[in-house]
Amino acid sequence: MRHGSRIAAEDDSVAEALGQLRDELAVVRQVLDEIRSELQWANRNRGDSYGAAAHVDGNASLTHGPAVVEWSARRVPGSS
Repeated sequence: MRHGSRIAAEDDSVAEALGQLRDELAVVRQVLDEIRSELQWANRNRGDSYGAAAHVDGNASLTHGPAVVEWSARRVPGSS
């Protein structure tokens, strides 16, 4: 194999790899655009349920589940 034909073959394989990368990058861009669109829609349409969840008392979760016994034992008598 001559030196020139080997370089030409390497150039072809590099060009093919770059073409595949270009195609894959186009798919990544499309997916990112779809994600951006979904996030924009979700932010515009999140409604009142999102705001209501932000005002939940952090201690409310202590009254349910395995922590209830320990939480009840630590409460100050006479307080609610």
